[in-house]
Amino acid sequence: MSVVRRAISAWLALTPALLGCSSAAPRNPPASPAAPAPTAAASATPPAEAESKAESKAEPAPLPSPPEPEPAPAASPPADHVAEVSEACTKLCAQATEQCSAKSARKCRANCERYEGLAASCGEATLAAVHCQAATPGLVCSNVVGPCAAEFQRLSACESGQTPTTASDTPAAPAALPAGWVKLTDDSAGFSVGLPKLAEPQTENGNRTWRVQDAAGVSYVVAVMPPFQGAVTDKVLVQKMLVILGQRCQKDMKIHGRFQSGVNEAVRFDSNCMSGESWHGMLRISQKNVIMTAEIVPPGKTPLGEAYYYSFSYL
Repeated sequence: MSVVRRAISAWLALTPALLGCSSAAPRNPPASPAAPAPTAAASATPPAEAESKAESKAEPAPLPSPPEPEPAPAASPPADHVAEVSEACTKLCAQATEQCSAKSARKCRANCERYEGLAASCGEATLAAVHCQAATPGLVCSNVVGPCAAEFQRLSACESGQTPTTASDTPAAPAALPAGWVKLTDDSAGFSVGLPKLAEPQTENGNRTWRVQDAAGVSYVVAVMPPFQGAVTDKVLVQKMLVILGQRCQKDMKIHGRFQSGVNEAVRFDSNCMSGESWHGMLRISQKNVIMTAEIVPPGKTPLGEAYYYSFSYL
């Protein structure tokens, strides 16, 4: 019995301890573990996408395109002086009919036909020339008078396709010759003219003739021919020029810019050769002789023009 009693006593002694351990245990189940915090890599925007977004925010909105420029206004066409030239010519020829010979009146009308033909392209130069002649007392009967030589030089330049110089109240001075040019003087014929260099005259078809070539290949010709006999018509002028030019250089020959200075007369001409060269020059007509100053211009070269022609002077 004592053994049983001791066993019971020992079990009773352990019961409180077991009950104390059971009451200390937590009554609520443990909470679920917290979700791990997102890593920096997971929460951050990818670098490439971030840069793209940054650039898209930084780029300004495109500026509006500037307005298209308005087209420049078309250049005004040259003034039409046909009616004015016709009126001025009518008055000039009426004066010639009253004051001059029948021959001078006919020449005035013939010249005015040419002036009216030039009015559309060279209106201002034509008007200046006709007005100058009509306004010069005592010179209406001349074809083109000396005091108006500057105006008619400008008209002649326009007619031949050169740019006419601006009109002025004083006669235009001739353009300067190129540097290094010299003056040819011939006492027997009574003239002087500029040339690239001096040369001895040769005889061509019975006429004393100088031919000189410059560095560009342009040839300059001076020829002294006998005077005209009788009326100096265009046909007679052509015959005289072909003595020097030759039959192969009469293509598209054009006579223009005819004017008088005192008792002497001058006329411009242009012509082409079958070889491709072109002739440009002037005839000086006096009772003593006819003197040609001309240029033979190879294809692609430019004639010197008025600076050469107007370097001529009578002694």
